Amino acid sequence: MNWDAVTAAGLYDAEASDAETRRELIELLASYGATVEQMVAAIEIGELWELAVVLVYGTSGDMSARELARRVGVSLETIESVYRVAGVPVIDPDERRFGQQDVDLVCGLGEVVGGKFFQHEELGEVLRVFGEAVGRIADAAVAMYQQGAYQRMMASEGSELERAKLTLARASEAMVFPRLLDALIRHHISEAADRQQATQVQGSPSERLLAVGFVDIVGYSARASEVSMGELFDLVSGFENRSLDIVAASGGHTVKHLGDEVMFVANDAAAASTIAMDLVDAFGNEGEVTPHGGVTFGPVVNRRGDYYGPVVNLASRIARQAVPGEILVSSDMASHLVDVDGFETFPAGRRMLRGFADPVEVHTLSRRT
Repeated sequence: MNWDAVTAAGLYDAEASDAETRRELIELLASYGATVEQMVAAIEIGELWELAVVLVYGTSGDMSARELARRVGVSLETIESVYRVAGVPVIDPDERRFGQQDVDLVCGLGEVVGGKFFQHEELGEVLRVFGEAVGRIADAAVAMYQQGAYQRMMASEGSELERAKLTLARASEAMVFPRLLDALIRHHISEAADRQQATQVQGSPSERLLAVGFVDIVGYSARASEVSMGELFDLVSGFENRSLDIVAASGGHTVKHLGDEVMFVANDAAAASTIAMDLVDAFGNEGEVTPHGGVTFGPVVNRRGDYYGPVVNLASRIARQAVPGEILVSSDMASHLVDVDGFETFPAGRRMLRGFADPVEVHTLSRRT
């Protein structure tokens, strides 16, 4: 460490009362590769100890994209294409942000494409899905850190050195997440394969027979405009966490959240009915919140983790037609519930729906008492 440069940059004052701890902090950060420029930039936007987070989770590596390309024997354009599709574009091909894991990744992708099952286009689709999913995981992890450990450290009376050491210690604990992701992806792929096999339409590998549901927890967005940002975080996470648990408890799969609305799929009508009614029951006693929804059954197409087709559109449309506390179902869905214990349906008339030329017959779903 060039202490003359550190002092000239205003990072260190040997006469200051905290000179000893500041010196140890700078040495600690430097041991993780921090430069004087990085330290100055950290102070300009916050506190010096916060640079520890960047050093641990940053993009520094021992080779550039150009060197990675030479290492694995492909063109720079190939490297740029792979990482762009995966959602992490190469901005500077000479920035050292790649390592041995990237070598293994690119070589592994080459083996997959060279095999018998994946074509380039199919691999690109998978990479886009993985990139989008891992990006969301990364955003969630950083947000949880900022709202949890970071806030606690900011509220503590510890020195910058103590905060930096704690940050680095927590970072080593967080390395469990890549291993967790590796284990969970195996489970999720296994379950996805089981769902595919159980619901695939014979003779059509792209079609699946599924129950599709939308439940709109009306009133949550209105609450959002009346609360603080901290309360908003609790509100949104509470809604999403509870709905995820409810869907999973009955063997369904949460496709996405759309504001107040949750979209889910299930292999059979009974599971979808349980999910829809449980969502209404769970959120129906929260003051001004008024859940309602729609469920259909039929062939859908699955792409990049989402579902498409007339059945999906119908579920969305009839969900908007339902009154507070009501779940409307399509005729096909109602026919699959005829011999199912615990549920019954009642005719609810015909509705003119956007995107459908003729009036659509709907039914009200109810638990059988």
